Amino acid sequence: TTEIRNCLFKKAESFSGKSECLTRKAQAKWAFELKEEGFRLKDIILVVGIPEATYHYHVKNFGKEDLDIELKERIT
Repeated sequence: TTEIRNCLFKKAESFSGKSECLTRKAQAKWAFELKEEGFRLKDIILVVGIPEATYHYHVKNFGKEDLDIELKERIT
């Protein structure tokens, strides 16, 4: 997990804020990138701080069209 933490610090430059300040989607993307580098998912989710189910939910939905985009635009 020390190696994962070191990679997290390197990747943190591409995100605005600490892991706790990121959206769950951003945390999942971060975790996905670390998994692609060969780290074990169980170790990654402990360090990144997201539940495994949340990770899988967001990975499954990467690249899918946001069906609520019109609603979100009205809110903001």
